[in-house]
Amino acid sequence: MKREEVEKEVNEDLKKSYHQLLVDIHEELLHDNRSLEDNIRHAQKRIMSLFARMGYDSEKAQNRMLNLTYLIIVLVVIQTTLSFIVIFCK
Repeated sequence: MKREEVEKEVNEDLKKSYHQLLVDIHEELLHDNRSLEDNIRHAQKRIMSLFARMGYDSEKAQNRMLNLTYLIIVLVVIQTTLSFIVIFCK
């Protein structure tokens, strides 16, 4: 396979749902026209796609949590500042 074909296949795999990737793994394992070793080799490619998809989703979740943490820090600073203003400007 040429690199362009591989990149296209990887991009297609990354767009698939977890369910579809699991179906693909089982489908690769049960392919009739290949040897068991070839079936396992092809299934391993799909398993790596599943792991990569999980990694991307995990990274997105981590970035969201980090952004929420920054937002909470900003809100706490605002609330603390307003509290000091109310207390000391009486």
